[in-house]
Amino acid sequence: MVVAEPITRERDASAIAGTAVALWQRLNTILSPVLGRRGVDALYERSLILIFNDYPEFTQIYSECAPTIDSPSLDAVLTQLQPARAYAAHIALTQTFHSLLVELIGTSLAEQLLDSDCDYFRARKGVSHARGRC
Repeated sequence: MVVAEPITRERDASAIAGTAVALWQRLNTILSPVLGRRGVDALYERSLILIFNDYPEFTQIYSECAPTIDSPSLDAVLTQLQPARAYAAHIALTQTFHSLLVELIGTSLAEQLLDSDCDYFRARKGVSHARGRC
């Protein structure tokens, strides 16, 4: 499982940021061989764009020439936020990324690639484990 400790609203922003960065590094490692490094970064960038209205704090990341999934900017942005806001921003970003990934490659392939990470995404969406899909 990617996340050893679940991200919760009660944790401090720095812990949320650290766990979020670890998840994104894992996603990058898993998806880069299939989508290419640029493909993963493009999905990440698109995810940032789609949540800008609700989380303008992410403009700091997007203002980089080409935001990349392994940029230290995510950690910097999440650490500066109140814990509840950092939690919500992280969840919004990961859910948006996951939705875009499923649209791009389909649920079945996304489930195969993410394997143990599917539980993480299901838990964040409130989806029952009985469905067996990401």
